[in-house]
Amino acid sequence: KTITGPNGTNVPTKKLADHKGYVHIGYAGAEPVTDGTGKYKNLAPENMYKLVGSAAGTATVADLNGMTNMTGRYMLRGNVDFGNAEHTPIGTINKPFKGKFDGMFRTISNMKLPAGSNTASTSSSTESYAGLFGNASGAEIMNLGLKEADLSAVIYGGGIVGSANSTRISAVYNESSKKIGTDAGVQVGGIAGSIESSVIDQAYNTAPISNAGGIVGTFKNSQLYAVY
Repeated sequence: KTITGPNGTNVPTKKLADHKGYVHIGYAGAEPVTDGTGKYKNLAPENMYKLVGSAAGTATVADLNGMTNMTGRYMLRGNVDFGNAEHTPIGTINKPFKGKFDGMFRTISNMKLPAGSNTASTSSSTESYAGLFGNASGAEIMNLGLKEADLSAVIYGGGIVGSANSTRISAVYNESSKKIGTDAGVQVGGIAGSIESSVIDQAYNTAPISNAGGIVGTFKNSQLYAVY
């Protein structure tokens, strides 16, 4: 599609991602009732997000590790500092993350990632791509930043998501002075290692790369919008 520019010239238009408004309500303890009555009578279960953190404005590595429901909806309550400790990715090849995660524009700092794997040795094994989320399928991940993450050992993976299938990743970034990737890298990216039938919208990476992609390592049947 084109539009007419100055002097009658044709200017191609750029396709933008479709955006829809959303309402996310964070809760601690039992999930609020959304049965058409009471305080949340106009909302649905998909509007309710379990808070990750013990108090307002705080969250820890242990809180992230507590996200064990792979179909859950989560909302990050505070910034998290790994102190250069290695992270065990959320979601594996056999049990990918299929839920929703709203980072609430918080940051995760000084997270170190392992090499990652693209195969599972058995049907019950826990191998995964490397990433905050290792493997994701049909998930939504949004509103989150990484600072000084260490992806220098990653062979299969990315900062936010290692491998994403039919997943939407939006409003995320990776800011780091540490190099991403290794000479042995296969599917490595600043935001995601590999995506298929997925969308990355509004994302950027400032970390230097080596045998890796700035945003994504490999992608298939996917869309990238507003990235750098």
